[in-house]
Amino acid sequence: QHLSFDQAPHGRSFSPYILHCCLMRKLQNLQHHNQFYIYPDNILSVGQDRESLRRDMIRIQEVTQLNETETAGPTRRLVYLGLAINWVNGALEMA
Repeated sequence: QHLSFDQAPHGRSFSPYILHCCLMRKLQNLQHHNQFYIYPDNILSVGQDRESLRRDMIRIQEVTQLNETETAGPTRRLVYLGLAINWVNGALEMA
């Protein structure tokens, strides 16, 4: 599997609940092919295929105006919140 990480430009300073609800609504309407998880102002996408994950990343960036400089992926290893997630061997370690 591959991972992708995106960060919303607004941050969570104004209202994390409102941001989370807006992101969920927009992502559900995209009809993407991969799983996604939202953590305050970040989106973690998980997919089997690198190309479908890349297409979903482009669609998510267009709809949500994500900060492209804070986008990482598609990749098999991702550092997030101080943890390194390695999807190849299933390892989770401190970064």
